[in-house]
Amino acid sequence: MHTPYKEASCVHCSELSDGELSQLRERIEDEHDGHEELGRYMLGMVGAAALIMLLLIVFAVISA
Repeated sequence: MHTPYKEASCVHCSELSDGELSQLRERIEDEHDGHEELGRYMLGMVGAAALIMLLLIVFAVISA
């Protein structure tokens, strides 16, 4: 599904019509966008957790 043209498509997609291939590409793009959004969310959560841990360490050192 990484080929840009129908004539160079893989064996799994070669029997799809142009409309079906277009729908498949659109669905894959939508799924990719969802995965990208989830990745950004998870990266933000990891960053927030790292910041909280850093603040806890700093306060522990200061109060010791």
